[in-house]
Amino acid sequence: MGGANHPVDSSDRAFEQCTHGAMKQVYEKGQWQVLEPVMSVEINLPVEFQAPVQNNLNKRNAIILGTDSNEGYTTIYCEVPLNDMFGYSNELRSMTQGKGEFTMEYNKYCPVLPGTMQILMEEYQKQVEEDRKLKQKKKN
Repeated sequence: MGGANHPVDSSDRAFEQCTHGAMKQVYEKGQWQVLEPVMSVEINLPVEFQAPVQNNLNKRNAIILGTDSNEGYTTIYCEVPLNDMFGYSNELRSMTQGKGEFTMEYNKYCPVLPGTMQILMEEYQKQVEEDRKLKQKKKN
């Protein structure tokens, strides 16, 4: 057990076949998910802009973990998929009259949302169809 072997029936070929069989089972019976990076985001902004910024974060599929307030400023702590953070810097500046700032760093990987998965599948199917048409065109 646990990789034990003995000279009678343990050979490189036996281990290769075992590995091949195990991988085949995983590919056939495994449940596959597309993962995306999720970022820890910390946003510092004046208190008067908190509501619109939180609404914008909700549109970006953010999970708000908490907030702190100190001397007229608020800090929002959240987790947001990296794909939803593109263009955020400009939006935050617009919403806070240039007074808001944020930092983000990698936190973890999580399965993509069903809507995102649907978009990825459609884009993939479109690419497969284009590749098929190109191959067909090259044949003719």
